[in-house]
Amino acid sequence: MRSIGQAPTHELLRQYEEACGRALAALDPPRKPGKCVVETLVRVARELRPQRRPRPDRTIAALDALVTVGRSTVERRFAQRVVREVASMLGGRVLFVRKGKSWLRLRPQAEHTMSGWTLRRLAKMRRIRSFRVRPCPEFWRPDQRRPRAVLVFPLADGTACIARDRRFRRREREAVRAVLRFLDARLAAVEAEENALPGSPIPLPPAVPATPQAEGVREGLVGRTAVWREVLRQVDRVAETTATVLLVGETGTGKERIARTIHATSGRSAHEFVALNCASLSPALLASELFGHVRGAFTGADRTREGLIVRAHRGTLFLDEVADMPADMQASLLRVLEEREVRPVGGTRAVPVDVRLVAASGRDLLDEVAIGRFRADLYHRLDVVRIDLPPLRARRDDIPLLAAHLVRRFREPSQLHPDAIPVLLEHAWPGNVRELENVLRASAVLSDGAEITPETLRAVIAQHLRIRAAAAGRVAVPREDAVIAALGAEWASAPELSLRLGVSPRTVNRLLAPLVARGIVQAVGEARARRYARPTV
Repeated sequence: MRSIGQAPTHELLRQYEEACGRALAALDPPRKPGKCVVETLVRVARELRPQRRPRPDRTIAALDALVTVGRSTVERRFAQRVVREVASMLGGRVLFVRKGKSWLRLRPQAEHTMSGWTLRRLAKMRRIRSFRVRPCPEFWRPDQRRPRAVLVFPLADGTACIARDRRFRRREREAVRAVLRFLDARLAAVEAEENALPGSPIPLPPAVPATPQAEGVREGLVGRTAVWREVLRQVDRVAETTATVLLVGETGTGKERIARTIHATSGRSAHEFVALNCASLSPALLASELFGHVRGAFTGADRTREGLIVRAHRGTLFLDEVADMPADMQASLLRVLEEREVRPVGGTRAVPVDVRLVAASGRDLLDEVAIGRFRADLYHRLDVVRIDLPPLRARRDDIPLLAAHLVRRFREPSQLHPDAIPVLLEHAWPGNVRELENVLRASAVLSDGAEITPETLRAVIAQHLRIRAAAAGRVAVPREDAVIAALGAEWASAPELSLRLGVSPRTVNRLLAPLVARGIVQAVGEARARRYARPTV
C-alpha cells in the first residue's frame, strides 16, 4: 500500500470523503451525507457549535450604572460606550458609529472589505435590522476580517453597526431592542428630573425621546411621587415575564396605558397588542369577537372570522372591565387559559395559542367573587400579579407635571399660567387623569389667548361640578349588588322588588335581565307573572 505522501490526489480526496462520511454516521442521531459529504459535515459542525445566549440584563445593568454615575461630558464617548456594551453582549465588533453626518467610529476598509456605498446604505437604516454578508474569495488574508453578518440599530440621531463571523438570530435582535428601550426610558427619566427645577412653579415635562419605541413606552406615564414610582417598578419587573397581570384602579387612572407599556417593554413587543372592553359587547358578540367563528355558525356568519385571541398569538391580549364578563364567557375564558387553545364558535378544531393576558377592572374582583358575580377559579387565574393603580388624588404632587405634559400634547398652542396650578391642586378629580385632560382641553379651547388662566379653569371646573350635582339629585339607579341584596331565597315579583329598591318595576326588570342571562339570578314565568330569586346552592 502506498503511503499518504505518495498517494495520488483523487485517492486522498476519496479517503477524506470516507472519513467525513464516518464522522456523519457516528453522530447521534446519524446525519445523511447529502450531495456533498464535506459540505454537509461543515454545516453540521456550525450547527453544533455552542452559541452564547445574549444577556441583555448584564448590558442593561452596565448602562444603568453608566447613566447613574453620570454621562460623559463628551456625547460621542457615551454613544461609543453604549455600542461597545451591545457588541460585547452579541460577541461581535463595532464596525461604525455614525451621528448625523459625521463618523464617530469607522474601521478601516482593510479590516472589513466592505465598500463605502454599502456602509452609507447601512448608516441610513433607522430600525434594527441584520444582514448576511456575501463571502468573497478574493479577500483571503487573515488581516482582512470580512464579516459574515452585520447588525444595524438606531442610536439617538445616528446609527451604529456591529459585525461578527456568524449570522444574528432573532433572539439577539430582541435583546438589542430591549436594551435600547431601557436606555431611552432611562435617559428620558434623567432628563425629566433635570428639567424639573426646584424653584419652577410648573415642572417641565421630559423631552420627546429619539425613537418611537421609547415614545410608546413613556407616553402618559408621567409622575415622580413614591406611589407612582412603585407602580412603574412593578411594571418593569413584570414586563420581562409571561405572567398574567391584573390591573385594578378607578376609571381614568391609565389601566390601558399601563397594559400597553407592559407589552411594549416585554419580549412580545414585536407582535400585536389586542384590546377589548368586555362591557361594550353583548354576550353573543363577545364570544364571536374573542374566539372567532366559522362560516355558517349563526345567522349572518357568511365567512370565517379570526378571533381576537388568535390575532394576539405570541402577543398580548388586554381585557378591560373583565368584571362585566358574562358567566358563560368566564367559563370559556378559563378553559382557554388552562388548555392554551381556542375553539371558534361553531368550529370543531381547536387552535393552539400563546397569549399573554392582561386584565383590568374598576372593581375589586375579590368582592365580585364574594357576591357571586365572578368565578373564583377564573379570579385565581387572573390574579397572578396584581398592580393597584392609585387615583390622582393620592398623588397630587404629580398634577403639575401631568398638566404640563397634557397641555403640550394639545393641537391648540397653549401653556399654563403659573397661578393655575393651585386651582388644579384644589380639585378632587374623581375622574382622575381623564378628567384632568378634559378640563385642560376645554380650558385651552375657551381661553382668549394661548395661555390657560386660573379664571378659565375655575369656570370649567365649576361647570363640571354643577353637572355632577344635578346628576346626584336625580333618582339613583341601584347597582347590581343592591338588586342582588334585595333578593331573598323566596321568589319575588318585579313590583315587590320595586318597593324594596324605590324604583319602578320596569327598571327592576331591566336590571335583572343581564343577571338572569349570566346565571346569577333565577327567573320563572313571563311578563307580569315573572318571579326572581337567588340560585339555590
